[in-house]
Amino acid sequence: MSTAIILASLAAVPITLRRPTAAATRNSSGRTVQTFADTTITASVQSGGTSRGLQHNAEGERQTQRRRIITESELRAANPATGTLADRVVIDGLTFEVQTVRKVVHLLPAYTADVVALQEGES
Repeated sequence: MSTAIILASLAAVPITLRRPTAAATRNSSGRTVQTFADTTITASVQSGGTSRGLQHNAEGERQTQRRRIITESELRAANPATGTLADRVVIDGLTFEVQTVRKVVHLLPAYTADVVALQEGES
């Protein structure tokens, strides 16, 4: 079964892929801000039983929204060893960061990614 048929059976929808660019800019306060290139991709978005998780931070605990997406478009998770920054995706107006990616090859390659919603001020 082709990846396109699998995506169609999983109710794929258009979402925005926000890929970090090599360039960064400075804002009005002089802080370096990462820039992104936006493209539209088609993906199946699933929430399932792990749609919310508990995130532990120095300032306390908070719930996060999680999703799993399946797409034919390449997705990238952060890799500190190579300096790769994580892709972000915009789903229903919320920005999510790619946490993990797994490439699966049947007839065509597909990417399964777990994403977590960014908190206000992080997008």
